[in-house]
Amino acid sequence: MMVPQEAEKIIQAYTAVLGSGTDGGVARKLSSLPCSKCRIRYAYYVYLTYLTEHGEQYKELIDKIMVTYAALPQFIPDQEAEIVNSIFAGKRNQTAITDEETKRYADFHNKAFDPGQLVEIEAFVHECFMMKAKQN
Repeated sequence: MMVPQEAEKIIQAYTAVLGSGTDGGVARKLSSLPCSKCRIRYAYYVYLTYLTEHGEQYKELIDKIMVTYAALPQFIPDQEAEIVNSIFAGKRNQTAITDEETKRYADFHNKAFDPGQLVEIEAFVHECFMMKAKQN
């Protein structure tokens, strides 16, 4: 079982990678993550549960954390990230790209920037606050 302090360290390591940028691309390399996506997701749930249990004083921190959670789908296998970033560079430079490349980029973009990620984590936090309210 993961404890909140361990979860916090994982989230800090993940956000450090997130803050290092994408070298001008949009896709991020999976190998740059400090651990698996699943472990990072779990860390978010553990840490957000802990923060919500300790009240509204962490609301601003919770909001920031939720946004970083939503970026996790931007991390894809390294080779695929290189391809997607190459397509993105072509689009940015107005270089002709194929229909296949357009589809590949669109597939990545739809998954990586899916607002459902933020909706999911917001719903979880709301549920945590509701459970806390019922306990009081």
